[in-house]
Amino acid sequence: MKLATLAIWLAGGLALMLALWTAASLYFVWDVEEAKYQLVEAKDGYEIRRYAPMLVAETAYDPKSDTGTEDAFRTLAAYIFGKNKQQQDIGMTAPVIMDRDKPGETISMTAPVLMRKDGAQTRMAFVMPERFTLENLPRPEDNNITIRAVPARLVAATQFSWYAPRSRRERKADALLATLRRDGVKPAGEPVYAGYNPPFSVPFVKRHEILVELADGS
Repeated sequence: MKLATLAIWLAGGLALMLALWTAASLYFVWDVEEAKYQLVEAKDGYEIRRYAPMLVAETAYDPKSDTGTEDAFRTLAAYIFGKNKQQQDIGMTAPVIMDRDKPGETISMTAPVLMRKDGAQTRMAFVMPERFTLENLPRPEDNNITIRAVPARLVAATQFSWYAPRSRRERKADALLATLRRDGVKPAGEPVYAGYNPPFSVPFVKRHEILVELADGS
């Protein structure tokens, strides 16, 4: 009887912990502003979307480095939390928790965080909110950060959950490219990884996407 009672308490405790973990995971993304797009067509295994123009702040890193991803993330997070020439805080809604050195205007960042190959390097990008322009977006102090205007574009997107190590992202990208070839849809760029959740999120609520730009008229 005692063992049965202990088992019930343990099961209840684990269920409560999972519920709290799930609630925390959802809390940090429930009001995230996401990059705007229109759904053009839902296909077998992917969607075709038309994204609006956007601005991104991005930095390059070596994907073979053990700390490359974390270093790139910290570099961009420092920029949005005040390490810029206007000393404005650009608060990230897909959350980055960092101490703020100085108070200032809070500017929510748009999800997702993007990663794309650039030769031997990978580039990580934070999407900036829709209300910013090249003229009023704070300039980064770090020369490793560039601000880039991304024009409106047609994109094929496939979504998946749980964890997304590089090997799995590459498999998903290859699968999407194969599906596009099957359907006679012509890519106009390399696959881009898009992540929507903080690393601590419970695996089954994590949202990942592979995006491939398409030739207009595909």
